[in-house]
This record gives sequence, structure tokens and C-alpha cells, in this order.
Amino acid sequence: MFRVPGISQIGVFFAFLSASVVALAGSKLLLLVYLVPIGLGIWLWRSRTVVDTERIVVRRVFTSRVIDWSTLAGLRIGEHKWVRAVLADGREVLLPSVRTRHLPVLAMFSGGRLADPTEPQPSDTSQASETSDLDDSGISDVPDISDAAAISDAAVPQEDAATPQEAAQPEKPAEAGHDEAPAPPVTVAGETGATV
Repeated sequence: MFRVPGISQIGVFFAFLSASVVALAGSKLLLLVYLVPIGLGIWLWRSRTVVDTERIVVRRVFTSRVIDWSTLAGLRIGEHKWVRAVLADGREVLLPSVRTRHLPVLAMFSGGRLADPTEPQPSDTSQASETSDLDDSGISDVPDISDAAAISDAAVPQEDAATPQEAAQPEKPAEAGHDEAPAPPVTVAGETGATV
């Protein structure tokens, strides 16, 4: 069963206390303020999704709907990680209190009708090779060179990167009145191939 945690009823209690301050302060018409915390409490108590191996039961404040696993075409992740059941006819039903972290539980109760997104797929060989390099602590002892190159490239801004020839050439102090560009380095052909 997926439902709003019972601890949230404490918020309803404090809303009821706050409404009492307003309701008891004036006319009898202000007693209608009590409808807000009462309605919130009923919604928290009633709204839920019950899942078993045969069906999904969606309960709201005034209605209840039963969805058999055979009529379920799939699930859709909506905004804010809400999960919706997609029926065979294309209609969608919001599953109250079901989030993406609950998908493995739904897959377990579906009896194989839904795939568990947290289990590795058998056709995925790259993930199997990655897990074979892990030690008991889950840390890989084989460095991934392609990732290291990407990290080192990202860490050095391209406009500040100097070529080996520019790095070997000493900086000349700027002379007053001279605005000409420095001469390019000259490579001397010899045994060492040094740059002058």
C-alpha cells in the first residue's frame, strides 16, 4: 500500500489549532474555517494506492477505481516524479502516493508484466564488464582513461592552454612605447630539437 505517511496528520492537527484561533474570534460564519483541516485530514486518510498480484486499487477521497494487471499497458512518469498507469485504451490514471522510487515494488507485484528499471538488462554487456572490475567495496580498481582525459580537458580552459613551445619560451617584460607582437619561436634543427 502506498499512502501519505501518517506523521503528516500532525500538520492537520496544527492546522486545526490555527483554524480555532480564527473560528472562535468572531461570528459563527467563521466556523466554516474548520472545513479546511477536516478536508485535509480526510484526504490524507483516504488517498492511497493498493497493489497486489491481481490488481491495482486507486482510492481517492470520494471514489475508488480497480485496475487489473491485464488492462494495464504501462506506466508513465509525470511531473514531480508522479507515476501514472496507462491503460490499454490509452487513458491515464494517476497513482496517488506512488513515485519513481516505488517502481521496483510495482514490478515485483506485476508478476513480470512490468520490467524492474533498477535491474540490469541481460543484453547490456557494457554494464556487466563494469561490475566485474569492482572489488567488494564497490570501487573499481581499473582507471577509465577516457573519463580522465575528459576531466583534464574540461579542467583546463582552452584560451589559457599554452603549447609546449610557448611554455618553454620565457616571458619578456613589456617595454614602454613598443606595441609590437612577440616574434614566433624558432626551432633549431639539431640533436635535441630545442626551441630558442
